Amino acid sequence: MLLVVAIGCFICCYAQEIKSTVALQIVVEDMVEPFPAAGKAQMEAKLSSILTRNGVQSTNWQNQFFITAHVVPQTKDVLAGPPPQVAEVMDVVFYIGDSYNQIIFATETQTVRGVGTTDAKCYLNGLTNIKTNSTKLAAFVEEGRKKIIAYYDAQAPSMMDKARSLAQMHDYEQAIWMMMTIPSECKYYQQALDLGVEFYNDMLKFQCHQNLAAAKAAWMANYDKDGALAAAEYLSLIIPESGCYEDAETLSAEIKSRMREDYDFEIRKYEDTLGLKKDIISTIREIGVAYGMNQRSHTNLGFLRYW
Repeated sequence: MLLVVAIGCFICCYAQEIKSTVALQIVVEDMVEPFPAAGKAQMEAKLSSILTRNGVQSTNWQNQFFITAHVVPQTKDVLAGPPPQVAEVMDVVFYIGDSYNQIIFATETQTVRGVGTTDAKCYLNGLTNIKTNSTKLAAFVEEGRKKIIAYYDAQAPSMMDKARSLAQMHDYEQAIWMMMTIPSECKYYQQALDLGVEFYNDMLKFQCHQNLAAAKAAWMANYDKDGALAAAEYLSLIIPESGCYEDAETLSAEIKSRMREDYDFEIRKYEDTLGLKKDIISTIREIGVAYGMNQRSHTNLGFLRYW
């Protein structure tokens, strides 16, 4: 089963330190009248605040695990003016769950009251009154987090097997992404991290041979400045850790010996690029983030209607 990136994702910044690498997608369904469109953004901000206040990350792309909230009107009164105002008591029902398996992990309800000169303003004022620092909401988030950890503890071995199969098919980015979804609280986290590094090294080797072959083909097609520039473009993608770097250096030396000054500038750029090295763990996390962001699509929470 494919899971969406959970490490390195974008989060809203609060004073509370993020203590968990579990991540939840914030999902708020489109509002309908009399609820204003601004209510969706306001609810998203509230949900983000709830997560980050309780040390959990949030994503803005599709994730297997989500947090959402539904507003259920309870009572509505019209207050005498001037001007007349609408007063409404609303239950805000919060959910944390698994959208793939259509399971709810935790729920919590908070009752709020809104007052405004229109239904829309009343609704927005009601959302403003959601208490994101509620101890009950903190317990709600913790319950959801623990159940997600239990899920990963149970599913991580099969996820690692799936990732190995993807890597064998040279789908390294997806394999790395799957390993990066496994949170640090999971008992298989270190194994998943080690596999992610292994897949990354395999990817470098694979890409190295592809780029080296393309560079050789470009050079053999034209033993001139155009051929040298085309080859340099591919060679610039090869880094020292990739396995065939020595062969790349040999080809560079051959091109440089033929082109002399015309190629000197290009080879210097190539060498400077290779001098920039990144921490491997940060790199594979960045790969996971990039892959996860490309998986954006609509999360269907229609099953919540039956809860």
